[in-house]
Amino acid sequence: MLSKWWDMSRKNKETLKSLRKRVNWEIYEDRVKLLFQLEPIFYEWKDPLPNLREIFQGDEIDRLLTDSANLEDSEIGERFIVFVACSGYKDQPELDEDGDPVLQRTTALHHAARRKSENWWGLSRHLFRIFDRFDANYRDFFGCTHLHIACQLRCPELVGQFLDRGQNPDCLPCKFVDPPLHLIIRTGVRLCRLFEMLLLGGADPNLPDTEGRAPLHAICEKPYGAHRWVLDLIDFCRQYQKPLNFDARDALGRTALHVALIHDRRNLIEVLMLDTDMNLADADGLTPLHIICKNCPYSRDLYLRWLLELFKVNDLKRQRVLIDAQDKQGRTPLQWAVTNVWPGAVDLLLKRGADLSSFVFPSKICFGKGMASRNANFKLRLASGLMAIVESLENAGYELELSDALTIMESFFEHKVFEKSTSLVQRLHDDKKFEIEAKNKEIIQGLSLYDLIQLQPREVTKQFSFNDWFKNSEKFFNRVSIFYYEAFTAHLAEKLSRKFFLSWALVTFCELIHFRLPILCCDMMIENLPNEDLYNICLAATGQN
Repeated sequence: MLSKWWDMSRKNKETLKSLRKRVNWEIYEDRVKLLFQLEPIFYEWKDPLPNLREIFQGDEIDRLLTDSANLEDSEIGERFIVFVACSGYKDQPELDEDGDPVLQRTTALHHAARRKSENWWGLSRHLFRIFDRFDANYRDFFGCTHLHIACQLRCPELVGQFLDRGQNPDCLPCKFVDPPLHLIIRTGVRLCRLFEMLLLGGADPNLPDTEGRAPLHAICEKPYGAHRWVLDLIDFCRQYQKPLNFDARDALGRTALHVALIHDRRNLIEVLMLDTDMNLADADGLTPLHIICKNCPYSRDLYLRWLLELFKVNDLKRQRVLIDAQDKQGRTPLQWAVTNVWPGAVDLLLKRGADLSSFVFPSKICFGKGMASRNANFKLRLASGLMAIVESLENAGYELELSDALTIMESFFEHKVFEKSTSLVQRLHDDKKFEIEAKNKEIIQGLSLYDLIQLQPREVTKQFSFNDWFKNSEKFFNRVSIFYYEAFTAHLAEKLSRKFFLSWALVTFCELIHFRLPILCCDMMIENLPNEDLYNICLAATGQN
């Protein structure tokens, strides 16, 4: 039995040597053909496996390993790599004049990592059995090293062996490959052990990637688990006394706080606010305050909390917030808050001392973009929000120009907020079902929907402030049938903005007739006109149609 096995082993070795002699090693097709010829021989081979160096030269095995990593028929390539690894074959590095390994070398591991076949993880683990010189951190043309690949494999054992051999955990700077710490962050999995190993091994927690982002930036872009990652990074840096630069900027001039605000990483923002300079602006001139006021179309209560937290943190740090800072478009946070129809922020910024002497009301082009979603209560929110903003600005001493008023009116026109000729009051008389429903729907205690529709405009604002209508529009929506809500919101928006439209239309109407009639007569002539007609009067005063 033993002699039979010996004969078979000797015969297989002779076959391998014979096949090797037929190969032109410079021709790729010849090498691939050899791989297919070797597959059945290796498959049948019984232990012990051969010493491949007795059959092939080192550079020949290296070429076959590289071809196997790139082979379209991945199973043939995988079987060859597994056989070589199981045979105990170890790669021998080329040495320089000083006897040190030549590290500038593209190995089969690099090719496997680039190709990332379906089983690249297992394939790479076998290749690490072959390329087991952890003191030789081979680097390819792009700057990717074996340590980078070990991090992509998320393998603490491999990473630990590189670090134990004194390898630089940051690797050499490179334009094409991110530092290992970034690769671990990008895996999308919370791997505290790997993270801690690299930091303990000397990794720089502030080292930027190829796009200038520090690890904090990369974490803030993660869709899941970012909060835990940041806390881990802060804890590790404190534990190992590594200063973490919260003010580090990426290629766009953004801090991690900028990134967290832009990506709406809610759990991170208050953590980052504690250590970040709130007055730092990005390449577009946007400070965190700008971004909060600019990116607030949804979750306004949450954004308002962040706004309050921003001022609170800066007060604790005794740091002055540059509340009137202008971005590259010349806009201040106050202008962005007005643009996005955010009365709560406008009120807060004015109370914190926003300067109105240089304030310019937003233009028609950008006005209302922050409320562009067409939800059911959009018209009511737009009208009440704009009126609340006008009230806050005027109370703070700002005097609206006709152009400002027209900007607001144009927003009503653009978003079809004007009530149509068939009024809700008329519908109450014509639609008995609606009349019954309106009397039974209580908007607030003691005030039914029916009563609200009958109220005069000045009485509507007595029941609730503009801010209250803005905040509670969703609540009102839930109390009105969906069949009547469109008409109800248009009717209520008409009443909330009635005083504003009348006052501006009266001034422009008097100018149009060159003040030939007393103001009281002019007031009587326009007082029953709908808001859309009042808007047209204001347009006529500017020569517009």
